[in-house]
Amino acid sequence: MADIDVVLTDARLWARGYPGAAPAGRPPDAAPLRTRTPNTRWDNVFTTHEAESTHWDRPASIMPAGDGFVVGVPLRPSSPAVSVPRMASAERIAFDPVTPQGLSPVPTPAEAFAELFAALPDQLRLLGPCRRLTVVVPTEWGKRRRDTVDTAARRIAADVSLESLAQRAVSLGASSGPGQRIAVLEANPLTTTVTLVGRSGTRTWIEACEHDPTVGTDDEDGAATAAVAARLPDFARADHVLVTGPIAPDTRAAVRAALEALPGCPADIRTVSGADLLRPPGTLENAAMQRFSLPTARATGSLRDHAASLRRSRTRRVLLPAAVIAVAIVAVTGIAVGVAHRPSAATGSPAAQASSALKQHPSGSPGTVAAAPESAPAVRPNAPAERTTTPGVLPTAPGTPGAPAGPPPPPGLSTAPGASPIPAPGAGTQLFDLVRADIPPGWHPGSRTDARVDLVPDNGARQRITVTQRQLSPGATLGDVAATLDQQIAQRPPGSVGELQRDSVFGDRPGLTYEEYPGDGTTVRWQVLVDSGVQVSVGCQYESHSWPAAAGECERFVRSVHVGA
Repeated sequence: MADIDVVLTDARLWARGYPGAAPAGRPPDAAPLRTRTPNTRWDNVFTTHEAESTHWDRPASIMPAGDGFVVGVPLRPSSPAVSVPRMASAERIAFDPVTPQGLSPVPTPAEAFAELFAALPDQLRLLGPCRRLTVVVPTEWGKRRRDTVDTAARRIAADVSLESLAQRAVSLGASSGPGQRIAVLEANPLTTTVTLVGRSGTRTWIEACEHDPTVGTDDEDGAATAAVAARLPDFARADHVLVTGPIAPDTRAAVRAALEALPGCPADIRTVSGADLLRPPGTLENAAMQRFSLPTARATGSLRDHAASLRRSRTRRVLLPAAVIAVAIVAVTGIAVGVAHRPSAATGSPAAQASSALKQHPSGSPGTVAAAPESAPAVRPNAPAERTTTPGVLPTAPGTPGAPAGPPPPPGLSTAPGASPIPAPGAGTQLFDLVRADIPPGWHPGSRTDARVDLVPDNGARQRITVTQRQLSPGATLGDVAATLDQQIAQRPPGSVGELQRDSVFGDRPGLTYEEYPGDGTTVRWQVLVDSGVQVSVGCQYESHSWPAAAGECERFVRSVHVGA
């Protein structure tokens, strides 16, 4: 029994199949997509076929052929192929009448959708019947079109669920807090829909929706598409904007520029492709379980009584740990006083060893500082350092447990909290063996490893400049690095990393640029440089709506980076 996930728009259909049994005799051209990272701990639980999925990306169209229909035919002016979603939208105004014999010359929308869905198992190389079919439909669709899709989908699967595209796009992204508002722009060739979606944890809901059936990406200018977003209520209150749909790169750039010109538009604009809206393997089962789980009933009583009980429980939760901490402090203080008044018998005693250790490290901390994750929240100058994995080409996800700290810093680079940078800013500090840069005035090194250095401002602002280095293979070029980055960006969760910009010039340095969104209200703008066989990545982390204030400092730092002996 297979599961199928479908994302449906006016012009395109993306589908992913998850086989429930190993497909025997799979044709060579049906290349499975491995989407689960190998894990030896679970390899004895999941068999190989359960880690495979197949993908299909074609126009959502049908075309008469003989005594049946062909699906996925490109839509061209001279072709008899028609878009099934557009057929459902035009049913009330442009449907051919029934002939005197009671036969319609074209299928009904339900029959057309049924033909489209019936072709999915074969196109996805799935064996056996479909167990569960999830269809993501355009957000503006109402009950009539949703019922049409549901009726057609139940011809091939008993378990059918429908989701709106805007809520799917928001649910797959990283959550940065208990309450968010996200604007989702669905750009199609002929129509435009903008939806304001609220999110809290795993819950999503639609707060407002604006649809224009006369404006699409086929228009020459992106200003018309942006004007639809401007009509959305509370558009300026959105935390960020997600742009999705089958959009050409030049059209996407025009729409982005038009959105940025809107008064009050969020500075954080992200792009999500249609394929990124498909759920990863293993999440369809969880989504189905959530649909059938019953909510926990609230205790009887008024809302005021319920809120008062919550306040009392929170107060008890705060007071109890505080009391435990106070008792622990008193106990530790008593032990410390007892040890201080107890003379050490010899230098080999524990007290003498502790005294010797404190003389070597007066702060009581190790001589080296572990690095913080590249996509973690900006740190304050005296905040305890975090740990991270060894940096690769693309930053790791926040919160990943990491490797131990690297070797001591090179001469002239202090990592002690509050220490002044030596040499002075502007003197070309040696960050690594082959990488030097000017530390901005008012900044100091926060933490480092052998492949990473973090710089933080002295005033404790939520900013950070991260520099990483990576030795490349002999003969590797900027294009090779870009290809690797594209592959790694495709594996990250949708909405967590922006689109890779090639041939980008920043700080008079050509390279690659992309943005990372850790989910904590900050953005990391990465500039990737390749020089002398070394890849140097400079990440400037700032609050998402404050790039103009951080751009100058970041650009000057990138300009000062020097690679070589």
